Order: sequence, then C-alpha cells, then structure tokens
Amino acid sequence: MTTLVGALLTLIVTWLTWLLTKEYIFTGLALTACAIVGLLVWAFHRTIADIFHNLARGVTSPIKAGIKHAGTRKPLIALAGIIALIGTFLVWRETLAPWPLPSPECAHLGSEKTAQVSAAHVQGNVRQLIAQENRRVTTLGKGKYVTIAFLGTLDDSQGLADDRVTHQLEGAYIGQLRANRGSAGLGQAPQIRLELIELGPDQNNWKKAIARVKAMAAGPEHLVGVTGMGVSHRNTVSMARALAAANIPMVGDVLTADGLNMTGRVDGGSRINGLFRMPHEINKQFSAIDCYLRGVNTGLESALLVEDAANGTDQPDIYAKSLAAAFRRQPFGDYLKAGGNIVNQFGGEGSSKEQLDNEFGRISGNFCGEPKPDIVFYAGRAAYLPSFLGNLRKRNCADLNPITVITGSDASSLAHQKDLAKDLAAKQVRVLYVPLAHPADLNDAANRDRDLYRDFASLFSKSFNEDDLLDGWAIMAHDSFVTVAKATRNAYTGKALPTPRQVQIQIGLFTSETNDVPGATGHFTIESETGDRKGGFRPVVHSFGAE
Repeated sequence: MTTLVGALLTLIVTWLTWLLTKEYIFTGLALTACAIVGLLVWAFHRTIADIFHNLARGVTSPIKAGIKHAGTRKPLIALAGIIALIGTFLVWRETLAPWPLPSPECAHLGSEKTAQVSAAHVQGNVRQLIAQENRRVTTLGKGKYVTIAFLGTLDDSQGLADDRVTHQLEGAYIGQLRANRGSAGLGQAPQIRLELIELGPDQNNWKKAIARVKAMAAGPEHLVGVTGMGVSHRNTVSMARALAAANIPMVGDVLTADGLNMTGRVDGGSRINGLFRMPHEINKQFSAIDCYLRGVNTGLESALLVEDAANGTDQPDIYAKSLAAAFRRQPFGDYLKAGGNIVNQFGGEGSSKEQLDNEFGRISGNFCGEPKPDIVFYAGRAAYLPSFLGNLRKRNCADLNPITVITGSDASSLAHQKDLAKDLAAKQVRVLYVPLAHPADLNDAANRDRDLYRDFASLFSKSFNEDDLLDGWAIMAHDSFVTVAKATRNAYTGKALPTPRQVQIQIGLFTSETNDVPGATGHFTIESETGDRKGGFRPVVHSFGAE
C-alpha cells in the first residue's frame, strides 16, 4: 500500500511540475527528488523517530539499523533508483544535449535604441582615413608590412546592406588603427594595410576579386588574409571554396546562414578549410528567441511563414533559405503546425517595388481572416522588411490582433528606422530578433568584458557617428579584422613576413583563454571543427516596435 501511494504521489508531483513549467529540467529534478525522498522513507521509516530522539546523544546505532533494514527492501530501492535515473536523464537532456538551455537571460530583452540616419550617408570619409593610414604604412618600406583585404559589396546598388557596408568599413578601419598602434595587446609588427576589394551586387564579381587576392598574396603587398566576405549568398560559398583551395584564411563578419563555415554544411558540399566567422548563426539566434518566448510565457499560439519565393528555385538566397528551414524545424515547427502549415511567398526574380507592395498587402490581409495567426515567421532579407511591416501595420484588424514578427539578425538594419518603430508600436506589431551585436548589451554592467567594448567605442566615436554602431556591422568588422591581425602578429618571428597559410594556422590556434582574441565583443576563441567564434558576447533577443 505504501508503495502504491508513493508511486501515485510521484506521478502527481511530476505532472504538476510539467504543467507549471513545461521544462524538462524541472520535471527531471522533481522526479529525482521524489525518488530520493521515497528511498529515505522506505529505508528509514522504522527508525526516523529514533534517529531524531537519540541524535543529540550521539547514538548512531539507529542509523545503522536503518541501513540494515534497507537491505530487506531491495525491490523498492531498485524502483526508486530507476525513477532517479529517469529524472537524471531529463536533467541531462536539458543541460548537456543540444536543446536550448533556459537561463535568466532568456526572459530578458536587450535595450533597443533606434536612430534616424540620413540617406546621404556616404563612404567618402572612411575611405579617406583608410587611404591615409595605408600611405603611412607603405612608407615603412618592403618587408615591414602586410595586407589584409576587406571583400564586400562596396557599391550596394541593390540596397541589401544599405549604410551598413559603410559601417563595416568604419569598424575595419578602427581595427586597423588599433592593430597598428599596438593597442588591445595586438603588438605592432608587422604593420598592416587595409585593401578594399569590390565584390559587386550579389557578389557577382567574386572571381575577379579572388584573382586580385591571389595576386596580392604573391606580390609586394604581401596579403595574409581577408575579412568581410559579403553576405550569406551562394556566390559567397563559391568564393570561400576558391580561397580555401588557395590556403588564404577568411574571417566572415556578417555570415549567419547555418553551416556557412568550415563544415560546408550550408550546401552539403565539401569542407571549407580556413573559413572562420564572427556572428552567431541562425540556429543559435532562434534558440535564444525560443528560450525567451518560453521564459516569459507570451501566450503565442500559431504562426504563418512568409518567405522569399526564390527559396523554391535552384538559385535561392541562402540566408532566406536558412531562415525558412530553421522555422520549419522544432521548436518553431509546432507554431506552424498549429497555424495549419500555411506559407505565403513574396518576390521572385525581377519583382518591382510595386509588385512587392501588392504581395505584402495581400499577405497582411491574411492575418485578419481565419485562421488568425499571431506570429509571422519572416524568411527574407531585411531590405524588404520595412515594406512588409508597413503593410502589416495597415491591416484592418490591427486593433484586435497583435502580431509578433520573428526573423534573423539581418533585421539589425531596423535600428536606423526610428519612425517605423513608433508606427509599429501604435498598431500592435513587434519584431523579435537577435542582432549581430548591440552597444547596449556590450556596454551593460553585466558584461565582464565591457572595458574592451568601451575602448573600441571611445576610439570609434572620435572619427564616426556613434549611432553607426547600432546595427552591429561595425563591431563585427572590427573583430574580424582584429582576429586576422593578431594571428599575423603571432605568426611573425621577426624575420620573414608570415604567409597566408601560417596566419590560417594561427587563427586555428585561438582555442584557449591564454591564446584568445580581445575583440570589442569580448575575449573569444575559435571552434576547431566549425571555425565559428566561441565565447565573448551571448545572443540577446531584441524587440522592435510594440512592447
């Protein structure tokens, strides 16, 4: 009878814990606690009173008697042990297995500062500063300097990166300046030139860019590595494989598509040795968002997927495709299933602004019909996001149906859309995303490496507008440059200048706190298998628009 009551109580406690928390870790702990309590009761229930009665007199024989008595109850002990093992497994599942780990940060939103930036923002100022520093470096003479190239779409006529390319150059320049001045423990020799190489729209000029990189590696410029690498695009993958074949190390500063790293998983192809990157990939970003949603119990129930129509073609935007694939996986897959697995596509080859506005208007209207989802999974570029959000706030049911839009870090461009944030708040629309990096998070008192960020931001603000840091592109570009710069200094023996291959090896050696990179985002190392950064800042969820 006692066994039956104990088992029943264990089931009730476990069931209530799951209902209240929906967390495996707490359910597992409840099971383990029940097993331990049950084991103690079964083993010592005849002597517990005697233990408390005689404990003050130092009598230990009752305890021994209880242990001896436990030997007659081996089946019950075995049952308790099984329950404890199940509980331990559930705790392990949540703490060591690759599921999102709940933590205090999950229920915390990063501070979202926005700014209104003039469209007349140009690259002239930062290009002049880079040219000036390069002239100083080259006057030192042959054998005294190396070159690090920045590869990017400098003339962004398509608007996929807007002013953020300029911010990238600003961050790379500050990295060059700090490296050449010996700050942040980077040393001073050899000095470093920063070469800007145009990739063109969609990285279409990548073959010409690669030819130039190879020529500079073999020439007097003594190129040792590249940063930037454009955005997550299929041409980026082709370019990375060509550079890998030439043993030229790459550090991508805004590449976030899942598997766009040394593993080559992004397209199922071969490994891309020498491809390192700074930002958190989409999978990690979405784990943080899921963690936040579970932590605050938002009550959100169902979702509709809005994706770039190119995802269904043989030439997809791999960033948008990576977003869509992540939305279809767990944990977000359940939201789609609850909404009927509905997908609305937009865009496609040659779509005009008028066509996009028309499609976004139709999609927004779908949120006022049945079924009525409360989440939008947006799998597309942020360049189209303001148009979509503008249509979403004009939906007829705005007063009745709040909407949460979830998307990737490309939404960092919204940091420069202050007026849009106010409009969305008035129409109950909010956007949840994890930025590449954000000043508010890095300057937070809880950041143990805050001084590293402050040193960087202080130097940055002397030459550029501090609001340029809001989208995170300048910060990522700085850390990418500093990674190659420190590896170059580590490879330099004081005699011959290091080769690209030697620099690549040194980047791969950033694997411990005694040999890490002091970036603006904190001290970080490099994962040997993937080439992704490890450590430093953690992904923080930000909200744009409504609270």
